[in-house]
Formats: sequence, C-alpha cells, structure tokens
Amino acid sequence: MAIGDQLMEILTDPASKSEIKGKMGQVERQFNNCQKKLDNAMAELENSAKEGREFADQCAAAQDWLQEMEGLLAEKLVISADRNTLMDQVADFEPIYKEIMSKEHEIIMVLNR
Repeated sequence: MAIGDQLMEILTDPASKSEIKGKMGQVERQFNNCQKKLDNAMAELENSAKEGREFADQCAAAQDWLQEMEGLLAEKLVISADRNTLMDQVADFEPIYKEIMSKEHEIIMVLNR
C-alpha cells in the first residue's frame, strides 16, 4: 500500500482526502512524464552507442582496406624508364587505381560522419 493511500485511510476529513488524492495524481503524472523522458533519453543513448560501434567498424574496415591497397602499391612504386616496361606497369597499376577510385565515395562518407 502506498504512503498516500495510508494517509487517506487515516484522514477523516473529505476535503483533506480529496486534496491528498489530487496531489497524488499530480505526483503520478509528473513521475510518468519523467519516466517517458528517461526512456526517450535511454533510447537515444543506445542509438548513439550503436552508431558509434558501426562507425568504428566502418573505420576499421576502411583502414584495413587502405593498408591492403598500400601493400599492393608498395610493390609497384618503382617506375621504369623503358617505355614497354612502363606500359606494363601502367597495365598492372590500372586495376588497383580503379578499385581505389571506386571506394573513394565510401571513404569520404565514413570521414564525413
């Protein structure tokens, strides 16, 4: 039994009982309002935490991919002065360049978050 209910049982004056009942209703409404605000804040916090984890995962994946591309490029950074060798190097480099350029927008989107 709530304290307000106990007080109402003790009181004999109908006006006092009515006043206590009104105040209990007011407190209950305020409590419910606070509970709703708390629930909304908790949902926002959970959503922010989820977005933070997703962002960290995206950053880690982008970093892994960039390191992989850096490894591929490190092998190909020597540029030949011989035209035929240079053309072969360009042909070898082209797929890597296209892959990097295809990911450019994705990397920019991660950075802009």
